[in-house]
Amino acid sequence: MTVRLSATPLCLSMPIIVTLAAPPLQRAQERTSNFTAGPPCADARDAATRALHDLSPVGTRPVRLRIDHAFVLFRLGRTKEAQTSLDSALMLLGLTRGRLMTSAEREGIHTAIVDLRRCIGTSLAPALATLTVRTYEQDDRVPGGRGAPAPAGALVRIDETPVGRTGAGGIFTVRVPSGSLLVSAEIPPSEAGQVDVSLEPGGSGAVSVVLDSSKDVTEETPLVVAEAKGGVLSAASRTLTLRFIGPNGRVSTRKIDEINLLGPEGNIDEELTTMFTIADGAIVAIDPGKVIGIIRTRGAGPVVLSVQAFDSQGIIHASRVEFRME
Repeated sequence: MTVRLSATPLCLSMPIIVTLAAPPLQRAQERTSNFTAGPPCADARDAATRALHDLSPVGTRPVRLRIDHAFVLFRLGRTKEAQTSLDSALMLLGLTRGRLMTSAEREGIHTAIVDLRRCIGTSLAPALATLTVRTYEQDDRVPGGRGAPAPAGALVRIDETPVGRTGAGGIFTVRVPSGSLLVSAEIPPSEAGQVDVSLEPGGSGAVSVVLDSSKDVTEETPLVVAEAKGGVLSAASRTLTLRFIGPNGRVSTRKIDEINLLGPEGNIDEELTTMFTIADGAIVAIDPGKVIGIIRTRGAGPVVLSVQAFDSQGIIHASRVEFRME
């Protein structure tokens, strides 16, 4: 998710209010690695992320996200879903282009993910805790900015993993992993907040999250070109299909927000939104030959498409995909 907000430590005797802060992915990783006793499979999870540490985030960040997502699911006791997320990580690793890592690096990452998958399949997660999340509208006229209760429907995440939506009064109660957590809530396209909490196994707590109304709420989701085998799309292809790949497989896309062909400096070179439509949850070119023709006029070199689209739950998925034409 591309929201960049902050977090404040939680005192369970008092509700806390979110303020502005650091990238949630990095902080979730740090918290997971710093459990006092360490949850089962923490070492295997850390080994998998360390294997990716020195590599370029281009192409490897989606793999990192799947590893983190799998560990949250494991801590929630959802073992099969956690293993599915790691299977997705392995699939995405297989799609990364050779220039991003050596064969030895790829094999090391693959082995670390398989080891984590095995650990998750044979280990018991710590006891869960209960958390009540209260969301509020932002109001700069009052100290702390906490205004009236937010409307129902805010998506609540635990360490970036969706766990449900708020109901009446902007309140949501859910069973969550024990230990340190990042709790976030969002209402697309522009309201979001987040806060830290630490819960004992079998314990309970409550947090208050103020939804900052000036944020760009999108979900960073890996994107693939179905026809680009090994990162190469044939100029003779009769179809052109874009798919977002979520932790549990393909994302069912409902509406296209924008599709752009980017130039060498990352600027928008050509707007392609009206040249695509939705079919069976995927984004497909209406006239593939025309789109490919536009791409080919840009000359040799990598092709980069920037895509944003809504899924059936109203979440905005955003990503870039790079490939070559032959």
